[in-house]
Amino acid sequence: PNVLSFLLRSGVRRKDAALLQHVFRTLDEMAAGGVRDHLGGAFHRYAVDRFWQVPHFEILLADNALLARLYLEAYQASGRRRYGAVARGILEDLIARLRLPTGGFASALDADSEGKEGLFYTWTAAEIRSVLGAEKAKTFIAAYLDQRHGLVRGRGVLRLQAGPDSLATVPGLLAPSRSQLLRARALRTAPFRDEKVLTSWNALTVSALAKAAQVWDDGRYL
Repeated sequence: PNVLSFLLRSGVRRKDAALLQHVFRTLDEMAAGGVRDHLGGAFHRYAVDRFWQVPHFEILLADNALLARLYLEAYQASGRRRYGAVARGILEDLIARLRLPTGGFASALDADSEGKEGLFYTWTAAEIRSVLGAEKAKTFIAAYLDQRHGLVRGRGVLRLQAGPDSLATVPGLLAPSRSQLLRARALRTAPFRDEKVLTSWNALTVSALAKAAQVWDDGRYL
């Protein structure tokens, strides 16, 4: 995130359209690919394949705080609403799953649950149909579930099948289906949460929340 933020700021300052195009393409591919949790909103730690289909499923507070700020900056620089939506998704996920009742944010969510990496985040077509029903599932599966490539023990990682070109339309159109699946996923055994409160990582999160409050004039983030 720091490298991309540096390149974004350099592109804006120098009015370098080619450099900005490279940054925006990278942000689009990240947002559309398997490295992002398309139901929760946060990003997994990294991809394990060169096509960004399968992530290492751990979710870190620091990475996501930096990514939220990066996508906010990209939203400011480009005016593209999809970057604002990605940033908001990250922050909402951090608030929902890493915020602690005693104050501050936990450090991380493990990659595995029930002894299997990615089990919490991956899906079969049958599981999606059982939640959404046949008709809605057909549309969602076509948009998000690759049943041939990027599988984890036969289970699919959600990613936008049409790639970045669908970022501006598909997430909004299928938001109700994603919400249904998110509620169903919450009934699964959740990954372990590392509840260490690291000052530096919390400071990054405070910075991202402050940036969001400034950009959107949103008192909740403040």
